[in-house]
Amino acid sequence: MTRAAGLRLAVGTFTIARLAPPGRADDRTSRRALAWAPLVGLALGGVSAAALEAVRKATHHSQTGMQLAAVVAVAALAWLTGAAHLCGLAGTADAFGRRHPRPGTQQMMPAPRVTSQVTSQVTSQVGPLALVTVMLVLAVQVTAVAESVSRGTGWLALAVAVTTGRLAACWACSAHLRAARGDARGALATASLGAPVLVALSLGVIAVAAALSRLEDDPGRMLTVRCIVAVAVGLLAAAILLQRLARRSGAITGDVLGAVVECATTAALLCFALG
Repeated sequence: MTRAAGLRLAVGTFTIARLAPPGRADDRTSRRALAWAPLVGLALGGVSAAALEAVRKATHHSQTGMQLAAVVAVAALAWLTGAAHLCGLAGTADAFGRRHPRPGTQQMMPAPRVTSQVTSQVTSQVGPLALVTVMLVLAVQVTAVAESVSRGTGWLALAVAVTTGRLAACWACSAHLRAARGDARGALATASLGAPVLVALSLGVIAVAAALSRLEDDPGRMLTVRCIVAVAVGLLAAAILLQRLARRSGAITGDVLGAVVECATTAALLCFALG
């Protein structure tokens, strides 16, 4: 029962699915939810990759079709998550982007919710810096996916990057930062996973990424190496961002987790587009 509750909490937290939350979300259930996060990410990446390939086929693999496919894939991912992570990125950029943040920064960053009403409320609170940050991140993601498509690895880049983003959230929740007061999703960080579990999850993600790379024609196994590097770079980028944010507040919120997910995903995508 606890395993099912953990999976339900993970799906409800990381996707747009409207699942009833567990009747009792204790620390054990929260830890199980975190452990399920990379698998949920793999599913999200798989659906996004399917949308990518569908558009490519519909447009007969044209140059314009590659660009359109990249836009559709990123848009599908945003829809599947209710844009919750992008919302968190916006809130984080707005709260921490100021040279002198206002007192109570932690409290002004609402935890993202997968509802149009709350999304509208958050949008009305963020400033130009938040909007520019989200636009730039989306532009980088679309460009990176399009470049990966031109190299024949678009679907793989999405699957690996989206999974890495959710793995980064697991590490962030185990960073021993206190949860911001009144932040429901930030409170998930208090139920951190142990180092052995995190290492096992990371090795599992790397193993899955390497296995997926075998589906492509890769005689020199360079694509496998690229997958491993993408996971490592994504986690490193997320760790750097989390460290900088922690210096400003010392606490973790739902918005910070969203920013960490988007940072890791974008960094991993760039590994498939560059070099």
